[in-house]
Amino acid sequence: MTTSFENWVLAAVNTLEDPHAITIRTALRNIHGESITLGVIYRALGRLEDRGYITSWMTPPMPERGHHREKFRIQISGKIALKEAVTNGVPVLETLANGRTA
Repeated sequence: MTTSFENWVLAAVNTLEDPHAITIRTALRNIHGESITLGVIYRALGRLEDRGYITSWMTPPMPERGHHREKFRIQISGKIALKEAVTNGVPVLETLANGRTA
C-alpha cells in the first residue's frame, strides 16, 4: 500500500521521459504549486524502491558538472500499484499515471 504522496511520485516516474529527483520535484511543483524538498522526494523514492515498485541506477558522470545522476524506472509491480491508486484516485493522478503531463 502506498501513501498519497508516494502515488504522486510513482505517477511522475511513470510519466517523465527523464525521471530523476529534480524532474520529479518540478513535475509535482507544477501540479501542486508547492515546493517539495529533495529529501522528501528521495525518501519516497527509497520506500518505492524497497517495495519493488521502481528501480534506480546511477548515470555516468555528466560532462558539464562531472557528477552522477540517479535515475528511476517504474516496474510492473509499480504500474499495478499505480493502477489501483488511480481506481480510487483523482483525475490529475489518472492523467499522470496514463503517461500524459498535466
